[in-house]
Amino acid sequence: MSPKAQATSKTRAIDRIRDVEEIALPQTPELLTDLKSQVVGHIELALEGTAHFVVGIQWSPDSRRLSVKVDGDQGVNIDACATLNRSLGKLIDEHGWQGPIVLEVGSPGAEAPLVLSRQYPQHLGRQLKITLLNGAVLMGTLMEADASKLVLKGKDGLESTIAFPEIKEAKVVLF
Repeated sequence: MSPKAQATSKTRAIDRIRDVEEIALPQTPELLTDLKSQVVGHIELALEGTAHFVVGIQWSPDSRRLSVKVDGDQGVNIDACATLNRSLGKLIDEHGWQGPIVLEVGSPGAEAPLVLSRQYPQHLGRQLKITLLNGAVLMGTLMEADASKLVLKGKDGLESTIAFPEIKEAKVVLF
């Protein structure tokens, strides 16, 4: 192909891309709000009746990356994350939002703070480091946990009952 023909071909390709961009739906804040709302509803529906639950949903500032953290009553495995990822990917592909969105579905990780009371029972018998709202830091073995409070046994053998609203941050201590 001659240089002139290559230039003409390239120009036509650029014109086709511009035509597609002009036909594409406009990117409006309402469209993004709709997508975000659909994502939340979709996740809730997908996990309903399972032992899994959402710990966090985070969009990047430019709304091009969606990170979903999922946990489970007995932890979470890669199959559960992959199933939710495929399901969310399909929802995003079918939505009117244009452009790529990087989708990440995974567990919060061993070093992530515990953010829901539902996460605590799976860690019974493990060491926790808890920072209270008043600044106090407690370390001990998680002995009990229910929907409203937990019981932590310190190295001295004393037990402390802590209501969840008093907790600023709680992490499992990894050795």
